Amino acid sequence: MDWWLLSFFLGAILSLFLPIVPEIFQLFLLLLLSLGLFYYKPLQKCAAMLLGAVWVLYGANQYFSAKQQLFDDISHQIANAKSQTIQVKGKLLSLQDYGEHLGNDKKLDAKTSSVSTSAKKLRFNFEIIQISSKVLAKPVIVRLSWQAPSFSIAQGQVLSLRVKLKPSHSMANLAAFNYKTWLISKSIVATGYVVNQSKTLSGSDHKVLENNQSLRQRLFFQYQQLLPEQGKYQGILLALGFGDRKQLSPRQWQVLQATGTSHLIAISGLHIGLVASFSYVLCMLLIRILPLKHDSWPLLNIRYFAILLSLCCAVAYGFLAGFSTPTLRALVMLFIFWFSQLCLIHLSYLRWLLLTVFAIILLSPLSLMTASFWLSLTAVALIFSVLWRFRAYFSAEHKLLTFFKGLIIVQLALTVFLLPLSALFFSQIPLLALPANLIAVPFMSFIVIPITLVSVVSSVVFPSLAVFLIELASYALELIWLWLEYLANLPFAVVKLSNTLSQLIMVTVTLVLLMTMTNFTYPWRSQFFTTWLNLGKVSAVLLCGVLLSGSSLVEGSNLVEGSNLVEGNKRTINHASLPITWQLHLIDVGHGLSILITQGDMALLYDTGPSYRGGFNMADAAILPYLQHLGIRQLDALVLSHGDNDHSGGLAQLANELTIKRLLTNVSVPEEIAIDSTPCQQGDSFAWQTLTFEVLWPSKAHLATTLSATDGKQKNDDSCVLLISDGFSKVLLTGDISKKVEAKLIAHYPELEVDILTVPHHGSKTSSSDIFLASLRPSLAIVSAGFNNRWNMPVPEVKQRYRQHDIQLLNSAELGMIVIDFSQQGWVTGNFREDFRPFWIAI
Repeated sequence: MDWWLLSFFLGAILSLFLPIVPEIFQLFLLLLLSLGLFYYKPLQKCAAMLLGAVWVLYGANQYFSAKQQLFDDISHQIANAKSQTIQVKGKLLSLQDYGEHLGNDKKLDAKTSSVSTSAKKLRFNFEIIQISSKVLAKPVIVRLSWQAPSFSIAQGQVLSLRVKLKPSHSMANLAAFNYKTWLISKSIVATGYVVNQSKTLSGSDHKVLENNQSLRQRLFFQYQQLLPEQGKYQGILLALGFGDRKQLSPRQWQVLQATGTSHLIAISGLHIGLVASFSYVLCMLLIRILPLKHDSWPLLNIRYFAILLSLCCAVAYGFLAGFSTPTLRALVMLFIFWFSQLCLIHLSYLRWLLLTVFAIILLSPLSLMTASFWLSLTAVALIFSVLWRFRAYFSAEHKLLTFFKGLIIVQLALTVFLLPLSALFFSQIPLLALPANLIAVPFMSFIVIPITLVSVVSSVVFPSLAVFLIELASYALELIWLWLEYLANLPFAVVKLSNTLSQLIMVTVTLVLLMTMTNFTYPWRSQFFTTWLNLGKVSAVLLCGVLLSGSSLVEGSNLVEGSNLVEGNKRTINHASLPITWQLHLIDVGHGLSILITQGDMALLYDTGPSYRGGFNMADAAILPYLQHLGIRQLDALVLSHGDNDHSGGLAQLANELTIKRLLTNVSVPEEIAIDSTPCQQGDSFAWQTLTFEVLWPSKAHLATTLSATDGKQKNDDSCVLLISDGFSKVLLTGDISKKVEAKLIAHYPELEVDILTVPHHGSKTSSSDIFLASLRPSLAIVSAGFNNRWNMPVPEVKQRYRQHDIQLLNSAELGMIVIDFSQQGWVTGNFREDFRPFWIAI
């Protein structure tokens, strides 16, 4: 049975690496095939593998079918209306913060919802059950934002909202977080925003249809009102009590990540296990203390009451946490364990773990795509393996000594053997995770978490007691936080890793794991092989799964032979047989621009992508992770084409995180950014390694005229136009110039021809004139555009123009990151969705 379950798990993993999700009839045929193989004993493991793949792909098929059906309905509704927005009815799924509705006013009854709100932007999951007058056959989940909502909202309410939706999508870059994969794992088929009231919208477009706030939301509101006004740790208390981490400050996140203690505030196996264990032990103690005789219960073992209480308490805690995916995994494991105890079934640790994985995949097949799945599963497998491998060390007579020895050995194993996962998913390792967790885990487990949970329970019946317990928990958090903050402030607390270092750590730790979990004293004895097969195969399969899944969810780098070969209209460009001399990386930053030029381990950046009001920016989200992935720690030069936010919004973040040797721009640099800038003016040129950079625009006369006329504010036509040449290939970076500047460039450089062109102004109709394209005669054009952007860039007429001139057009909105490798024989292109991550979970 163990091998059958293991094969099912492996098949589920391998299903993630198909380029597309098969149609439902194809999955039905595969299901029939797996059932047929099941009756042929030598191929039963193959049947299990195929069944695991079919089940995960069926879940994916249902997701994409629901997504397609939703947008078919939306298209039908929009076709019959003047507006691009739709009216939806549905249920609010996300827990809402009391402060997000009420600002500083805490006098409102939690049951009401007729309060005007602050200008804060809300984000929430919403289950749509009706679009206009059409009731959906199956509800779908979307993620919405609402800027300055007109009334307060709460989990459980049924709302009518006017929204604008678009399919789930994310920027697609190596080393960056893939938002779309996260949306798929949560079964969220679309994202969008609530359209605020305007002249075209009536007040009835947004309203509460049913004010049935969930019990969890009411408890949350009630608990929040008991928290101190300026409590430093109220975000942590809410995370421990309700699984809501929105109120954690950026600094608190930094400390938790730097010390490797983020798992302590995410309700998961540790917290569920503590609640179940404490409630079971407490119940058994009460049974022994109370005058109950077992003889009076002839048909019922009194221990069953303790088990039932343990399950009820664990489920109640899971309810407070919103039955999040990590919580459900822990509850599944607990249910299987207690069920085996009740039925007197002996389960080995291996079978218990495999049955848990099997049940989780059946309940939530798409959870395989989350990092938390692999982290929690590997951690549990490691704990079991360590307890088995080092069982001799836990034979001390003194129980307290045994506890501390076990804590140290288990924590050391988790710290060391989870390094590959930390490197793979987060591109960094917390070096001080061991001393941090040795103190924090028992302190949080036996002091902070129990006090917090009792305060949540008592807030319903004894608010005054809850306030006291909140103060007590805050004081305890203050003590442990001093230790964590001290460790986090040490200069060597966190080591950021490049892709090469991550792979090296992965291989090294895997070898150490194999050597630790095996005994090489008697390597050829059959007992050794039996033990290893029975107890070590989980670790081996988990490592393979992590390597495979991690490679699809995170990074990769060099182009492969299967990448797209480009044939120019002047010469045929073959795959370079000579070593790559330099690379151009068009980073997917949505509606914006950022181009990285690399040669060896040195780099130059052209534009920084946008930043947004909420603090989100493409420097932190895409550029810096990719630079870290490549092992680049400084920029030899940064060129800002002009001052628009979508081109220069990430300057501050890059200046804070990197050493920038040279800044080439005509933009006024803020005083807090201590970088000397050089103007970008026509006629200037500089050499960088084997490349030459020539500034073709703007001219001094143009800058003098336009800047004086606009009070120093730059416009699109002020963009710094750069010509890059290696002596064999030429690339033109154009910024946001218009047809007017294109004509001036042609007039000033009549002999100019290039091989690769960045499409001006993201493919706007104001750029890419016929005469410009005919004069430059590029073989390839690349455009940086946002997915489904409101300007529809690149516009159809511009795309048609490039086709007419026989120029291949690559769009980052469709392909994600685009990388071009150059050599003396030409170039070869590759992109994220077709070459780096051609899997259905990433496209």
